[in-house]
Amino acid sequence: MKGQAVTRSILAILSVVIVLALWSCRSIPRTPTVPPTTPTPGGAYNPPSVPEGLSRADVIKETNRYRRANGLNPLIENQQLNSAADFKVRDMFARQYSGHYAPDGTSRVKEVLARFGYRYAIAGENIVKGNFRNSADVLLSWMGAPGHRANILKVNFKDIGVATGYSALDGMEVMLSVQIFGTTVTDWQKLYLYTSILDYGLERRGQWRDRLNFFAR
Repeated sequence: MKGQAVTRSILAILSVVIVLALWSCRSIPRTPTVPPTTPTPGGAYNPPSVPEGLSRADVIKETNRYRRANGLNPLIENQQLNSAADFKVRDMFARQYSGHYAPDGTSRVKEVLARFGYRYAIAGENIVKGNFRNSADVLLSWMGAPGHRANILKVNFKDIGVATGYSALDGMEVMLSVQIFGTTVTDWQKLYLYTSILDYGLERRGQWRDRLNFFAR
C-alpha cells in the first residue's frame, strides 16, 4: 500500500510539472519563423532602383512639409526605422505581397521594429504600391487615405524611417514605399513628464487667477 501511495504521489507531481511546462510554452510569445528567402538584417543588399525625386530624403522632406503646414513639429530621421522600412520593402518583394503583414501573418511592424532594436511606445506604418513620378505623388496618395494621413499628422510621433523600392511584384514592375513612424519609450516618458508638468502649471495658474479675481471684487 505504501508503495502504491508513493507511486501515485510521484505521478501526481509529474502531471503538475508537465501541465506547468505546457502552460509556460503557451504563455511565452515566440518569434515567428521567417522563410529563408526573407532578407535578414545586416545582410548584403542592393536596393531596387527608384525614380529620381523619390529618395528617402525626398519622402521625409515632403512628409515634414505636410506636418509643418498643419502646425506640427517635423519628424526626425531615425536609422533604426530606416533599416526597418528597408527590410519591409525587401520582404514584400521577396515574398510577393504588399500589406502590413505577410501571408503567414509575420513581418508586422512590431516584429520588424524588434528585429532592429527600436523600443517603441507607439508606432505606425504606411505602405503604398504603384508607379509614382516623385515624392509629392507618393505623399498625395497617402494623404488621401484617412489612416495614412492620421499617421503622417500624428502629434505624438517623433521619429520616421523610409524606404522605397522598384521591382517585380505579382508579375508587374511596381514601386513599394514604406514609412515607419515611432516614439521611443524614453521619449514617451519625457513627453508624459512634460505634459504632466504643463498640466500642473496650468492648473496652478487657474487657481491663482481665481484667487486674484476674488480679491479684485
